[in-house]
Amino acid sequence: GVSETAVALVVVLVAVPLFWALMWLGWRARRRRQAGLAPLLPVPDQRGTGLLDDVEATYVTSTFAGQQLERVVPYGLGVPSAAVVRVSTGGVLLDRRGAPDVWVPAGALLGARLQRGIIGKVVDAEGLVVLEWEHAGTRLDTGLRLRHEADRKRLLDAVAALTGAGKEQS
Repeated sequence: GVSETAVALVVVLVAVPLFWALMWLGWRARRRRQAGLAPLLPVPDQRGTGLLDDVEATYVTSTFAGQQLERVVPYGLGVPSAAVVRVSTGGVLLDRRGAPDVWVPAGALLGARLQRGIIGKVVDAEGLVVLEWEHAGTRLDTGLRLRHEADRKRLLDAVAALTGAGKEQS
């Protein structure tokens, strides 16, 4: 008869490519459903006075506000990447490596909060900073895992200063 090892090998050789193909089809379908999302704004040359510079982070993903399991795919918003966060009076810049930068003008920024997770990443209690912003009429949440825990409060305070929310962010 056929050995159990041979059967297991055949199952793996069939299942893994099938799994990857289904993931690719799902990603493609999501991109097609979200095709109406307006292009990201370009990063302006003049961003105003710096409020917080060079905070190292991992850009986790962006989701539609209130839909933490609905990853936003267009324009690289669903691609995790290393990032440097910079906050200025003009807005927030997510300077990403290997993915398009994200510029959130101060007027589009709605706030920031701490939370445990967002699709694709669950961390210790309140380990993610989530930026809440509006892009061309669509509310988005962008999850950031900061490299240094001490930067969380500094980033929340800088965003609060931009949004006029004071120092009380939750």
